[in-house]
Amino acid sequence: MERRIAPSVRIEDPIEQALLDGVSSPDKLSQLGRLGAQLILQRAAEDEVAAFLGRARYERTSEAAASRNGRRPRRVQTAEGEITIAMPQVRGSLERFVSSVIPDTRRIVRTRPLEALVIGAYVRAQTRLSNGHEKEPRR
Repeated sequence: MERRIAPSVRIEDPIEQALLDGVSSPDKLSQLGRLGAQLILQRAAEDEVAAFLGRARYERTSEAAASRNGRRPRRVQTAEGEITIAMPQVRGSLERFVSSVIPDTRRIVRTRPLEALVIGAYVRAQTRLSNGHEKEPRR
């Protein structure tokens, strides 16, 4: 039954395939970087829910008051591109589960390095314009 496979385990297969195919181009290296980041964030989210509930996936305890209730996709924008994390949901808890790894927002989550790249590009463009290098071709 495929639905019972943890999302982090599903990410491992494409990583293994990428490594078997070889990282011979910058695009393949970038794809491997995205998959690695996705795996790390996915495992962190899964571990966070397990700690919140006090038990692992499919583990039954008599004192369990809350349970997992599916997943919802969360988009995260990284310097290598956009990745999607399957954020676990919790039901039946008196306390609301809020991830400390992935912020609870409807917007796309952006990482700090990406913000730094965008701000840096803007500053460089403004500097070039103010120095009279308007529309000079890149070399």
